[in-house]
Amino acid sequence: MNKFQFKDLAKLINPNTIYKDIQLERNVLNILIVDDEQQRLGVDYLNENTFFDIRNRELFSLIKNEKAKFKNKSITFNYEDIASFLEKPEIKQQYKNIDNYYLNLILSSGLANSKNLKDYSDRLIELEQMRLFEAFSLRKIPEFLKDKNIKLDDISKELNTFFDLNLSTTSGVGQFKRIDELMIDYSNQLQEMKEKPEQGKILSYFPEIDEITQGFKPGQLIVIAARPSVGKTAFSLNLAQKISYQNLEKNRIGKNVAFISLEMTSNELLSRTISSVMKIPLNKLQDPFQFTENDIEKLNTFNYSFLPKMKLQFDDTPKCKLKEIIWKIKKLNKNLKGQLDVVFIDYLELIDASENSRNRTEQVSIISRALKTLALEEKITVVALSQLNRVVEQRENNTPQLHDLRDSGSVEQDADIVIFLNKIKDANSFNNDVWKVNLTVAKNRNGKLGNTTLYYKGEFVCFQTKKLLKKNQMIKEQTKQNQIEAQKQIQNEETILQEQTL
Repeated sequence: MNKFQFKDLAKLINPNTIYKDIQLERNVLNILIVDDEQQRLGVDYLNENTFFDIRNRELFSLIKNEKAKFKNKSITFNYEDIASFLEKPEIKQQYKNIDNYYLNLILSSGLANSKNLKDYSDRLIELEQMRLFEAFSLRKIPEFLKDKNIKLDDISKELNTFFDLNLSTTSGVGQFKRIDELMIDYSNQLQEMKEKPEQGKILSYFPEIDEITQGFKPGQLIVIAARPSVGKTAFSLNLAQKISYQNLEKNRIGKNVAFISLEMTSNELLSRTISSVMKIPLNKLQDPFQFTENDIEKLNTFNYSFLPKMKLQFDDTPKCKLKEIIWKIKKLNKNLKGQLDVVFIDYLELIDASENSRNRTEQVSIISRALKTLALEEKITVVALSQLNRVVEQRENNTPQLHDLRDSGSVEQDADIVIFLNKIKDANSFNNDVWKVNLTVAKNRNGKLGNTTLYYKGEFVCFQTKKLLKKNQMIKEQTKQNQIEAQKQIQNEETILQEQTL
């Protein structure tokens, strides 16, 4: 049996298919044209093949491709913009099936309710999936019927591959499961965990933290909270770097990680990543005139040795609405064929819930519940950063408590794990650039609580354990000593040469 090329499915769509709704496609396009916010969401959520009618497909492609030309991700195009595009010769050449007449037809086809865009879009995606399954069936079933040597297992593998590649990884319909059936799956999971300890969990690669949490799990909402300037962004970015890094030689499988920042640009996140990984002072990365040959060598090492092994993606869209964040995460998971593992969101209080709630506490409750639901539906780990109330600084020992979460609402209820970071006032700290940070696991729904001490080195925006920090200091001191000895050797040789010259 020939291996089926699933990538060719879109080219094999039945032109006479019953799985289409042209009017619904027009309604969606109508909403995208008249509603700026929905256009931003819809363009990311849908793709060209979601539209069966070639005119609708081309109109959607035009909007999406023109948006892609701009660095500003939030840019939108209204009716006048699209009409002007359609007057350009190069656009007419590329999109031969649409013109301003058809654009007007879309606008006059009826006023669709913008609030229904998600439902409309999901229906179009469902129809697209049915068209793909129809194409698959028309192509494969005759092969199955003609091959008398075919095995049921072969058919099952082909079908499973199709569903994995072309259908959503989540389902809106739940179902009850008998406890004895669950026990079989659970026993298999335990056996897999015994054979492969990292299976089914996401390690932070901070041993003390992993010992407490036993790793993060899919479906969990993790909250990392601290007061400003304690280093919660740096710590979370360190986690993202470690989790996404792949080293097959050490059997370390990198996870697919997304980091959404609502207050930093992608370039800032990248420079912090380079600084913490390669130990180049962050201030140097802001001024290339300070680079030494060693710094340039480190940058090249990062570019060619580390980057290919880091499965990490950044998003820096400012003022993101809750709905927009959820859609883009679902879209990314879909693009990764359901293989997205962890999403970091920096930070929770900056998310706009866009709800007519009476106060911010209610909005934060809506946000935390939505993020927990997203983690469960997409089978990913969501890590949300959060601010602590100022009252924690007025406490004698500065120890945070769950009710210190700012506008907490239901955050402490929805979160599976809550991690607090707070500076330790210690006169015996190493120096002004390295300070002790107490990490407390204040809530752990499926495990124990605990705390450990980390050391934050501001120069490299990097958190380390005491053992690793001392090791790095020893290496630095040894390097410095070697440099001194090398300098003395050079001076001795210069003295000998001078004496020989005399």
